[in-house]
Amino acid sequence: MPSRFSIGLMVLMFFVGARASLFAQAPDSARYRFYITVTDSLTGKTAKASLGFHPRATLGIDDTLFGFKDHWYESDSSYQVEYPSPPRGFFQEVRIQNVRQKVGNDGLLFGNIHPYTGPSMVDTFIVVFNGDQNSVGDSLFLYTHPQIMSWPSVLRFYADSIILRDVGNNSQTTVGPYVRVNMTVDSQWTYFGDTYFNPDFSIWNVDPLNRGFFLYVYHPKISPPPPDPVTLLSPANGSTGVPHDVTLQWAALAGASSYKVQLDSDPRFITPVFTSKVGATLAGVSGLAASTWYYWRVNATTQYGVSYYQVPADSFMTTSTSGVNDGGRLVPDRFALLQNYPNPFNPSTRIDFTVPRASHIRISIFDPLGREITTLVQGEFTRGVYSAVWDGAGTNRTPRASGVYFARMIADPSGASGEAEGRIEQTMRMMIVR
Repeated sequence: MPSRFSIGLMVLMFFVGARASLFAQAPDSARYRFYITVTDSLTGKTAKASLGFHPRATLGIDDTLFGFKDHWYESDSSYQVEYPSPPRGFFQEVRIQNVRQKVGNDGLLFGNIHPYTGPSMVDTFIVVFNGDQNSVGDSLFLYTHPQIMSWPSVLRFYADSIILRDVGNNSQTTVGPYVRVNMTVDSQWTYFGDTYFNPDFSIWNVDPLNRGFFLYVYHPKISPPPPDPVTLLSPANGSTGVPHDVTLQWAALAGASSYKVQLDSDPRFITPVFTSKVGATLAGVSGLAASTWYYWRVNATTQYGVSYYQVPADSFMTTSTSGVNDGGRLVPDRFALLQNYPNPFNPSTRIDFTVPRASHIRISIFDPLGREITTLVQGEFTRGVYSAVWDGAGTNRTPRASGVYFARMIADPSGASGEAEGRIEQTMRMMIVR
């Protein structure tokens, strides 16, 4: 058996096999991919591999596949190169491979997306971990730190089942007894490299070392589309004379759990002057420059991924004269989580909060037992008065029970000197009445 220090990087490789289907789909009927992400539990270093199907995929031919129906990360595009370059700067490397084009002894690795032939198909992948000691010892993390494998929690919409099993022998032909994870039920699994028994040598070590995990994909489905782009409402695109303290508003997107809004004076958004993740459909920005064109955009996150930003982004020009803050409201001089309105409420209520200086704000909602239900607001906020709306209808529009609920705001401000100030916490009580 090769030494555990024989390969320079930790590699996650997938070997793919397939069977033809009697129920072939139309050529472009299913294009999906999802990511398996590996995260070192102590350092937080990550790498990800795309695993999925595409009707025009080949056996590793270096080509670009277009039209994927999912968009899991903000930086994702609708295309995928069959031989993706590995991520750089990590101790982990992630690649995908087809069983009909195996890794040669020269160590060359080629990734691909597997062709989709029909809904009756069953695929077998193999996930292999390898590692080596390098000059800084990064890859030793594989043996000393738990590695967390995670994937989207909605895979039941992508296949009937996706089962992770450990390989029972070095020939990668026998299923082992240690691991059985249904990826359509669970959304992560932790690999403890030093806790598996190696029956070949009767010792506990990294297992699988040059072995791996079987990954069975049963009956791929037509994937759901990504969320639609968000519709921007106010300020109207191309408007002028906008106050220096402005509230950005957009239309709600069905199924959205959060929104990310960005604003910049540069339409390329290289270093946005304002970025915030909120649960509401509006965000306030204060202190904008006079007579300046600003560009803003919003995306939404749902269980099926992240929507694309608006292309091009909407724009507006601020007024040349100074105005009062937020349509006449006073500029705040303290952090405050204001009482929600209406209260009691059914099913939604508005929560206002004030930010006297640039801060990171997080507002969470808790049930009567003190369990966190959701993060309503999270992001960097400039000085201003803001509002967020909490929909008490709950997930899948299932009404939450009547009773007392709590909103807690945590503010992490930075003083004018640049030195971090103490964290500020405030809690407010609300009531749902059915």
